[in-house]
Amino acid sequence: MIVAGGGRAGRVLALALAASVVAPGSRAQSWRPERPVEIVVPSAPGGSNDKTARTLEKVLHDRKLVPVASTVVNKPGGGNAMTMSYVNARPGDGHYLMIGTPTILSNHIIGAAALN
Repeated sequence: MIVAGGGRAGRVLALALAASVVAPGSRAQSWRPERPVEIVVPSAPGGSNDKTARTLEKVLHDRKLVPVASTVVNKPGGGNAMTMSYVNARPGDGHYLMIGTPTILSNHIIGAAALN
């Protein structure tokens, strides 16, 4: 999960995540996607979360960190509930990455969402 930020902070965060995919000794180093990777965003296109996802997608592609294409999928609505349901329907599938927001935590704290 990435807690999204806009602008330069979003690009730095995306680059840090992308670098961690190939960090020596990391568990993620041995994982290679076998089909397109979906970066799922809990908001509509054009916002800071979407920009963060598209920056991450670009870094993954430009640095050839994944051997197959990745796509950004926007699932707005329900305070991240739509996105969380979509990703939770694919447990353990590393081909789905979610851009998260603080709403995930706040909804869990107030009991507004069963997913966390």
